[in-house]
Amino acid sequence: MKKTFKIFAAGIALIGLSLVNGPAQAQTKNKAALEPIKEKAMLWEISGKGLQKPSYLFGTIHLICAENFEIKPVVAEKIKSSDRLVMELDFSNKETLAELQKGMIGEKPLSQTLSAADYRTVDSLVQLKAGAPLKNFDMLTLQTVSSLLLAKAAPCKESKSFEFEFLKIAADNKIATGQIERVTEQLDYLKKAYSDERTIADFKNYDQLTNMLTAMGKKYQAGELQQVYDTITAPQFMDETAVKYMLTERNHNWAERMPQMMEKETNFFAVGAAHLPGENGMIHLLRAKGYQVKPIFK
Repeated sequence: MKKTFKIFAAGIALIGLSLVNGPAQAQTKNKAALEPIKEKAMLWEISGKGLQKPSYLFGTIHLICAENFEIKPVVAEKIKSSDRLVMELDFSNKETLAELQKGMIGEKPLSQTLSAADYRTVDSLVQLKAGAPLKNFDMLTLQTVSSLLLAKAAPCKESKSFEFEFLKIAADNKIATGQIERVTEQLDYLKKAYSDERTIADFKNYDQLTNMLTAMGKKYQAGELQQVYDTITAPQFMDETAVKYMLTERNHNWAERMPQMMEKETNFFAVGAAHLPGENGMIHLLRAKGYQVKPIFK
């Protein structure tokens, strides 16, 4: 049960990163109006504007194949030297886990909310990819089931999560942990971004996802931050609604919360890589507030 819950947690975080597939509802302007990020870096230092000591911003992929996974020494070093590890959600926090578990449960069983045709569509894919009938997950939300399949879509036998590995480093070095938003916030944005109708469409186009994850894993491993962002926000993967609720609004929320956190201590912020670039990305928003945000190459 603990392992299954961990997979669900990682899956929901993945959707928070917006690594979902499905037909675009419109050709949208997802690309940044600013100069694209040219630096090949996932780790960035935040300084200036009166900060006594720097904080750090790191772009993660919430689920990545083991062969593409690496925590570079400088990343581990910066976590260990920080006062707090801050992620989108803190999976070491019991309250967060309780909220997440509660949020997985639907108001009504899927067998009552889905049409017969849609139920058959989802059921066939769940059996094919997860090896279990949909009735085993009948009390979960459709987005939660999608999250489970998303975790299964990684094109490899073994996958890794930066969040869970970072938590191990923090625990081993007695580093405090925190989160930049609550589960209820993330789930609310998820519902706004992805309706049941859109999620059903995603199920029908599931096979596109594996190829995208394979390509993106290689780009991430090479440090191609801008290309990772471009891949995730391509029209066939994210429409205007998804970009608004999963990236733009959340980024602006975080940019308002981070200054107060950085005044008191050094924070290592680890969030999905798609949140960093773009005109509404964390790098630009923090620079607009007067901070220096510089890449760390090592």
